[in-house]
Amino acid sequence: MDEDTQYALGKAVKYYRQKAGISQRKLAKAVQISNAMLSLLESGKRESISATTLHKIHERLGVDCEAMMRKAKEFGKNNGGNNNNLYV
Repeated sequence: MDEDTQYALGKAVKYYRQKAGISQRKLAKAVQISNAMLSLLESGKRESISATTLHKIHERLGVDCEAMMRKAKEFGKNNGGNNNNLYV
């Protein structure tokens, strides 16, 4: 995953987590990852995340994959990236 994609996906996860009113610690526990890993993901510093973990995040936040990827594309554009590799 390239840097722009990492950043955009992380910001989308953070957006939906905050919208749901869930703390990082609570979401991390619910999807069985460390709080540090979630923090790295949300800050765009996590190089990879498994599809299973991403699916758990979507489920816990009540957001489907397509909506998450659309939001990630928006954040990518706002950050100056093109994120053409984020397919919806």
